[in-house]
Amino acid sequence: MERYDPTQVQVLEDYLTEQCNRGFYDPLANFATLKLYQFNPDLVPLAAENPSNPIEAIHDSITIKILLLSIVHRPFESDFNLCLSLCGDRMSSLLTPQATLNLIDLLSKLSRTLQARQFVKFWESLRSEEYEPLAAVVESIGQFGDLVRRAIGRSVASCFRSIDHARLAAYLDLKDPALLQDWVAAHGWSSNGNKVAIPDNSDNCPVTVVIRENTTIDDLQQFIAKSVVC
Repeated sequence: MERYDPTQVQVLEDYLTEQCNRGFYDPLANFATLKLYQFNPDLVPLAAENPSNPIEAIHDSITIKILLLSIVHRPFESDFNLCLSLCGDRMSSLLTPQATLNLIDLLSKLSRTLQARQFVKFWESLRSEEYEPLAAVVESIGQFGDLVRRAIGRSVASCFRSIDHARLAAYLDLKDPALLQDWVAAHGWSSNGNKVAIPDNSDNCPVTVVIRENTTIDDLQQFIAKSVVC
């Protein structure tokens, strides 16, 4: 399939729906979709096209779903900012309804919150009245909570070798001890009293690397000679 062929946009949009339903992520396909919208502005679904129920139309926006998927699957990488940059001129209120721009602003706040590793604030924000307009599109992402917890777990595993149960529960928004224990076991971690032990990895257990270079007298003489010439 030709990536930037405008006749293929429906295929890419259907593929995005499959990503949402099945809980996987294909950033290249999503970047291609946004690039197609950039090259062909008339392809972008607008909320204003459905004046009888604009809010529902906004929640069905392909762009909003792509932005949310980038947050859910790769919250600590540059995917969200790249997707946002591909929106280009459509970030203007002259081209996009203000309600849609408000949703993008909320997503930007969520992205910054996760990137700052403010996990408790992230879950509190999602439940707040301010983020209520995002509820419908969040529900359209299959396994949303599990995917976010998986990403948070990767971040925790890169920083900790052990962590308090209460702290981990707050990070993952798992108040039920049984659910937390199931999550810990499913990820190969183990409980030890009120602590959760995290297996060693290259991030939380770095190995000191000593680099030694052998410099001969001849090498030193050449270096001094070059410095004198300079």
